[in-house]
Amino acid sequence: MNSFVGQDGTIKFHYPRYGIEEVMPYSPQPRARPNSWINLVVKGDKGFEQHRGNWGMNTGQFDWNARDDRLATSRLWKSMWLHAGQHVVVPASRIYESTTRHGDRQWFAVKRRDTDPLWIAALGRVQAGAYRTEWHVSFVTVDAGPVFHAIHDRPREVVCLRDWDEATSWLSAQDEAHMRKLIRPAGPEFLESYRVHDDVLKPSFNAERCAEPWPAP
Repeated sequence: MNSFVGQDGTIKFHYPRYGIEEVMPYSPQPRARPNSWINLVVKGDKGFEQHRGNWGMNTGQFDWNARDDRLATSRLWKSMWLHAGQHVVVPASRIYESTTRHGDRQWFAVKRRDTDPLWIAALGRVQAGAYRTEWHVSFVTVDAGPVFHAIHDRPREVVCLRDWDEATSWLSAQDEAHMRKLIRPAGPEFLESYRVHDDVLKPSFNAERCAEPWPAP
């Protein structure tokens, strides 16, 4: 396919533009849940590589997200933190979060204010899964900033790297001080949120409508 297709079905970028070799073609996913397929980019022996893998480490515990304050101390995360080839970025066009602050649960989409994809900082490793040996990935999270805090009951957010330069820095896994500077929340000058249908993550919901504002304008 040689291109990253967003959750709304539009092409966000072509892998060759970033010097990324497409290793495992990945069909567009309008939504992803823990322990489902995700797209990812990793630094290989010869350059940047695109793969597909599993969201989660298959440990049987809550291993989908890696807290920034535990990267160097957790038995799981420290085995990947600052190790070349195990810093991963996950491209996405939107992130879905929900809140019950206003009564019933309401769902929101988060996207960049421009047309570029989100580059989500993650840690990953190749390991045996239930059916195959594949990449397993956990997103790095940080204390929520104003965009996520308003729409997410848990005060955390995934780390959204600002551009491809930051993504390549993250993939290099060099210089802990610099890595820590990349791990920070994003403000409204970078991200925006909007309401989506409250069935957005249900398999029965029409995938073509996942990115649509709700109620429709």
